[in-house]
Amino acid sequence: MSKQFLIVGLGHFGYAVAKTLSEGGQEVLAIDSDENIVQKAHNAKIATHVVVANAVDEQALEALGINEDIDVGIICIGEHLESSILVTAILKEFGVKEVIAKASNELHAKILKKIGADKTVLPEIDFGKTLARTLMKSSIFEELNFSETHSIIDIQTPKWLVDKSIKDAELRKRFGANIVAIKSDNSLNVTPVADYTFKEKDQLVLIIPKDKIVKFENG
Repeated sequence: MSKQFLIVGLGHFGYAVAKTLSEGGQEVLAIDSDENIVQKAHNAKIATHVVVANAVDEQALEALGINEDIDVGIICIGEHLESSILVTAILKEFGVKEVIAKASNELHAKILKKIGADKTVLPEIDFGKTLARTLMKSSIFEELNFSETHSIIDIQTPKWLVDKSIKDAELRKRFGANIVAIKSDNSLNVTPVADYTFKEKDQLVLIIPKDKIVKFENG
């Protein structure tokens, strides 16, 4: 079932988000104050609707039908501190169900949360951390953001974990990690018992705090 998304700002980040959502079959309204950017986005058909609008103009947003029918509003103007704060407040006031705001730094993210943003993203920082972790390890096949603090990872069983049982490994206690599934010999075990012993060729799917991934790999 598709959702209704509002994208505010069509810089590199907003453009990519709008295009990806649209390609996924979602209904996307994208707005930007720059007519040239909007025309380019319209020609590329990156969204259901692409409109020139000033997002800090409450009357303009109201005229566009921004209200509680919008499932997710994504504010992609993190480099404009004052505007992103104002738009966040406006979208919350208009009843948008979930507001996600791009922040330029961690202090900006804290401010956005205080005024009502449900989630904040710091693309450059998050990408940098993910890249650094990827460069430091070779056993992770895939990493997906689960939340701002946690990732879902698909990882080869670390050497230190081989021949240990789930119970003895104490993954939740030591790393805050939860096992989603274990892939072994072309089979998928989504309900491993506590005395299951990890094998060298096992692939583990875990939900784990992002800051514990490297520690988990090293034991």
